[in-house]
Amino acid sequence: MHPATPTPGLDPIYLASMVVLLLLVAAAIYMELLENRIPNSITYPALVVAIVLGYLPGGISLSSSVVGFAIGFGTLFAFYMFGGMGGGDVKLMGAVGALVGYPMVITTVVYTAVAGGVIAIFVMIWQLDFSRLGLLFSGKSGDVAATESVAGETGKKKTTIPYGIAIAIGCMLTLYIR
Repeated sequence: MHPATPTPGLDPIYLASMVVLLLLVAAAIYMELLENRIPNSITYPALVVAIVLGYLPGGISLSSSVVGFAIGFGTLFAFYMFGGMGGGDVKLMGAVGALVGYPMVITTVVYTAVAGGVIAIFVMIWQLDFSRLGLLFSGKSGDVAATESVAGETGKKKTTIPYGIAIAIGCMLTLYIR
């Protein structure tokens, strides 16, 4: 008789990784909504736990965890370098990659990008300035645009996309559709 082998996906180490992942993205959503940032106090411990779990038999391997981190972190790092994303989002995606491992991180990155695009569209619609629509049809919109460019800043706050929420949605889609 063969010894019982755990059912794939039900291994305690794998389940622990997924619980940490769910706690991580829940904390990220909370902090994103509360402070519009994702602190290191959330991402660093999750990364450490992912590496420790990678050493243990039954879950994803350490090499899969490290490659997952590199892909998750690396895909968002370029956006961070050009000012299009916060550092917390980059570290969150790295920690997510370390928890889900390779190749699952690739699916997560794709779903995250789609979710981020959808969120960006909703944010742009939400912040649409309908007062300018009247100027467009009055024929004075060119004068207003020229005045604004001469005056410099229009006093509007920079639009940000809560990408931690997109990362959480990408994780959930990956786990659900997988």
